[in-house]
Amino acid sequence: YRYAFRFTLQASAEVELSAERVEQGGIVGLRISGMTGDAAPTVETDLGNVQCVRAADGWRAYIPAAYNASSGGHEVNITVNGETITRSIIVLPKDFGTVDVEPEPDASDAANTQFRNAVWGLYEAPAREKMWQGGFVNPVESYTTLVDYGQVRVVNGRQGSRSNSTKLYTIPGEPCRAPANGVVVLAAELALTGNTVVIDHGCGLKSYLCGLRELSVSEGAQLTQGELVGLAGQEPVTVEMRIGNKSINPVNTFKGQGGLFM
Repeated sequence: YRYAFRFTLQASAEVELSAERVEQGGIVGLRISGMTGDAAPTVETDLGNVQCVRAADGWRAYIPAAYNASSGGHEVNITVNGETITRSIIVLPKDFGTVDVEPEPDASDAANTQFRNAVWGLYEAPAREKMWQGGFVNPVESYTTLVDYGQVRVVNGRQGSRSNSTKLYTIPGEPCRAPANGVVVLAAELALTGNTVVIDHGCGLKSYLCGLRELSVSEGAQLTQGELVGLAGQEPVTVEMRIGNKSINPVNTFKGQGGLFM
């Protein structure tokens, strides 16, 4: 006797979130495993542009909840091999407080255009493999925090915009270092942000270090955590971290807390 069989094997992927609730400024890690094929999963959410990268046991992605992400539920749709799996993340509101600041001069159109041309393209760049291990380090060791992430700036008694970065006053000449392993994707002097270094840490996560007196790295350099990237000057050092074009709270990365470390 001879027998012939025809069958189709369909395996559903396993999707795991680091948390289902996250405060504004935080990150939710996403793990996708148990899937067949080599096609990269896609992730759609109104929280930001999320890209998946290969990991030892499947795929990884990181979902930002920026300081201005609307509080409440947000759907996350993960499509794997034609199948869409839906999860929900609840964003919790966070009171970042206020801070008194001096008025700043308006930036020129030329400075804004230069910044857009140099930086905005980095927000949508293809994600590299994950390069960090463990917690990040603050780029400067000796500092006073002038403006914290998420704080509402108060100018002459009037509330203004909220900060998407952390501004640190440092001793001029203080070394500025890489918060984690990564690749330099921008090292240039910009009219809007001064000497600026952007480091790609993988998975769409980048750190932006602005206002340096001088730079010690060039574009394409491979950095290890703590490696010198430049020196602080008279101006405060601005530290910003983004996944895609959405900012996150740098303090969480320095504490080694949150979805980046699932």
